[in-house]
Amino acid sequence: MNERETGFRRWLTDFLEQNQGTISYYEALNSGAYHCDCSQTTIGRYLKKWAYSREILFVPTGDKTMNGHLIYNVKLNQT
Repeated sequence: MNERETGFRRWLTDFLEQNQGTISYYEALNSGAYHCDCSQTTIGRYLKKWAYSREILFVPTGDKTMNGHLIYNVKLNQT
């Protein structure tokens, strides 16, 4: 894990702890890219890699985008 990925994880963990434990996937993508000086593509990879470890979860909101894709929230796995 590189320095930027570590910084992103730290930023997202702090954000989730301060904001009721959830953030929309797209907000995590865009804000993470801004705060960690990475591209949105890179942040997307970090999120997916982190989710495979089961430390964070993608939770469907039940809503869809205009293109019909499900909208997800990101939350810490509390197990």
